[in-house]
Order: sequence, then structure tokens, then C-alpha cells
Amino acid sequence: YVGSFSRIEGRVDLLRAGATTVVPARQGDGVYTGDIIRTKSDGRAEILFKDDTTVAVAPESRLKIDQYTFNPDNSRNKGILSLLRGKLRAAVSKVKAGLIPVSMGSSTFNINTPTTVAGVRGTVLFVFYERGITGVVFKEGNGFVYNQNMPERIVNVSEGQATFILRD
Repeated sequence: YVGSFSRIEGRVDLLRAGATTVVPARQGDGVYTGDIIRTKSDGRAEILFKDDTTVAVAPESRLKIDQYTFNPDNSRNKGILSLLRGKLRAAVSKVKAGLIPVSMGSSTFNINTPTTVAGVRGTVLFVFYERGITGVVFKEGNGFVYNQNMPERIVNVSEGQATFILRD
């Protein structure tokens, strides 16, 4: 497992990788790579990953754990989540100084939407995806954002800034 549900409110479904039917998510359940978390209109979920990163999923959202790998000391090697619909808040744990990527378009934690990649460098951020528009707000720390159709146009985003990405 890569983390577990630290909080569940209302109706939250979990589709395990390779499964064909969803099951109700329960507090304490493990979360694995490939899992899809789906919150209903009255549902909220919070996931605590083994590296102390916390992701809170708002109602009417769909989140997939694409990749989450760790170093031998349980620090994050790479985390990639896909927000397919809805909103989330992530409080991303900082990695050791020697492990922070140096290139502008790389990070150890990314949140992808159908239109956008948001790379994070030890921060608290909010991401939403609705009707083809992605919004990314960095409450603390910084990162970068780019439209998946234009990966060469990386926009650095600092604390207190927000960016919005349209479909095209």
C-alpha cells in the first residue's frame, strides 16, 4: 500500500486496480497504485500517504493514484495523481534537499488533469477540474503548471498565485 484513508465522510467509492466493481471506502483502508477514489455529492475523503503527504478530495470528485513510489527511508521518490473530475487539496511533504529535481519541469509530486500537469515542490495547493478548465492555486511553496498540449510552455507558480488552464 502507498497510503490509507485517514478520514471518510458520506459516500466514497473505491475501484481497485484490475477490479470491475466498486466497494465503499472506509477509514483505515489502504490505498494502492492504480486505485480510483470517487466521492459522491455528500462524500469527502482524506488520504494520508506513507511520506506524510495528505490529499483531501472534495465531493463529486474522481481521483486516480497513477504512481507512488518511495525511497528506502519511506521518503517519496515519485507521486503522480490524476484528478479526473472535481477538486482536491494537497499538503505535500518536502523531500530531502539532495533529492529535489533541478530542472524547471520536474518534481517528485505531480497532479494531472485531462488538460494540465501541476508539479509541486513541497507545498499546499488546491486543484480543480470542471468543464474542461483546470485551476491551480498554490497556498504555500511553489511549483509549475503546463498545458499537456504545450509541454514546452512551463509556467512557474509561486505562493499566493493561481493559474487557470482552458481545454486547448
